[in-house]
Order: sequence, then C-alpha cells, then structure tokens
Amino acid sequence: MGKLFRPSLVAFTLGMAVLALVDSGCLRRQMLRREEPDTKRPGDVLAAAESVIKEHYYQVKVYPRSNHLVALTPIYLEGNQPVRKKIDVWVFQENGYYMPKVFVRRYVDIAEPSEEGGLIAGRFPTEVGDNPVATDDWHPLYYDRTEEQELRNAILHRLNLPKA
Repeated sequence: MGKLFRPSLVAFTLGMAVLALVDSGCLRRQMLRREEPDTKRPGDVLAAAESVIKEHYYQVKVYPRSNHLVALTPIYLEGNQPVRKKIDVWVFQENGYYMPKVFVRRYVDIAEPSEEGGLIAGRFPTEVGDNPVATDDWHPLYYDRTEEQELRNAILHRLNLPKA
C-alpha cells in the first residue's frame, strides 16, 4: 500500500509545483522572451481589429483583458429561418509576433414555442403553455472561411503588415 501511495504523492506534488509556476507569471515571462522586437503590441492588434470589425458590423464587444473581440450581425431571414453570424477575433502570438485569429460562424435559430399537451393545446393561443413566445435557440451551421480571410487581411492591412 505504501509503495502505491508514494508515486501518486510525487505526481501530486509536481502538479502543484507546475500550477504555482503558472500562477506566478512564469509563462507570461516566457511569452515576453519569445516576442520579436518589431512586433505590434496585443492592444494595437486588438484596436486594429476593433476598427475593422466596426466598419462592417454594429454590435461589437471588446474584452481587452483576454485580447478577444466578439461581433454579431443583425438577424435576417433565409427562407423561413432567422440567421445571424458571430465574429470572434483573438490575438495570439505566432512565432514571436502578435497576430489576429478570426472566426466567422453562422448560426440559425430553430426555436419553437413551448406547448402543453392535451385536447385544447394549440386551439386557443392565450391558453397555451406558460411561455407562448419562443426563446432563442441558436445552433451553429458552419464557419465562413472566406469572410475570415477577408477580415484578417483587412486587419493586417490596418496594421501595415503583409497579407498572409
């Protein structure tokens, strides 16, 4: 029993030591050492991304602490389904340079109003269910790689960097 306990204790101790290093900012210092001297700052890349995205879309929210930006398109109908796009821009370090990573995902709302079972369900709209109005139920359809590349190139152009 004692021999089985020691390796797990050692693994636990090593795990705690690694967590202490991560929390102490050790990884942040490693990232700073990997930076190239002529790289743009993450805040500059995020500001360029914000200005490019705001030229295209109205609903833009920036999260500067996580170097992340989210934008939503207005809801429009395609056929009988409400559709919208969600644009995420993350700032990552690639080979010592801070670069934008753009994701454009298309969503469809497939919400249905809740209904109660029974004989009169659906016959009298004022009596059906607790909440006759459908709540949003957005499901992802696909990534729009063409628009992702267009937005990324526009951000790189705003930063005066060559296109990928």
